Amino acid sequence: MSEQEASDAMATQQGNENVSRGKGMMDKWRMADPVVRFTWTVITLIVVLFIWYVVADRIAPWTDQARVDAWIVPISPKVSGKVIKVTVEQDQEVKAGDLLAMIDPLPYELSLQRAEAALAIAGQSVGAATATVETAMAGVIEAKARLKEYEVQLARLEIVSKKGVISKAELDSARAERERAGAQLRKARAELEKAKQELGIQGENNPRLRDALAALGQAQIDLNETKIYAPADGGITNLKIDKGYYAKIGAPLMTFVAFDDVWIKANFRENSVGNIQKGDAVEIVLDMLP
Repeated sequence: MSEQEASDAMATQQGNENVSRGKGMMDKWRMADPVVRFTWTVITLIVVLFIWYVVADRIAPWTDQARVDAWIVPISPKVSGKVIKVTVEQDQEVKAGDLLAMIDPLPYELSLQRAEAALAIAGQSVGAATATVETAMAGVIEAKARLKEYEVQLARLEIVSKKGVISKAELDSARAERERAGAQLRKARAELEKAKQELGIQGENNPRLRDALAALGQAQIDLNETKIYAPADGGITNLKIDKGYYAKIGAPLMTFVAFDDVWIKANFRENSVGNIQKGDAVEIVLDMLP
């Protein structure tokens, strides 16, 4: 081996020893520095969490984009008036048929009394019209009898006049009486038809009675609508009224939330639904009751 080769070998060995000593010093420095240890610990934790997140998002997906939904019914009055009673409070649970509020019934009680009086008047009117029809029928019968009498008398006078017993003036007078009797019969028939038209259909199908009965039924319905009841089991929210409030037809007074049909709607990312199957069990945590 030449002197040059020996010198190069010694330099290489010395360099390797220096590198080894440098790495050892670096390892000792790293192990001794807490910032480095903390940094590597955080990086390792982040990597582990990322791997767990990717795997869990497919195997056990979750979301906080969810809400509880239910059918809601605006409680609106069908009659107008001053509210005299409110029997519920905000967020109160109620049962089907519970009284929620009451509107002053006095105006509708008076309307019901007027409808009852109108029905009685209609009955009297129909009775009077029936009596008028009967009177008109009697008039027709009387007019027929009178016309028959004058026709018989005229026929008798015409036979006698041929023998020259009576004058032509008496015969003309008898003919005129018969014509007047015919006119009276036509008038009586017209009055009978008018009375029948005014009476209309007899019995409960009479238009006057039906109109009065309909008005009475509507008055009774309006009176019943002064009391507002819960349509089903549920809860009251968005309560807007108190005693003394003037309620208007169709204007919501409160909101009813039905309890018989409640569901939860959750929005998942597309990557999270790959392993979700119909019928899978879920766990639900409410924000208000974590």
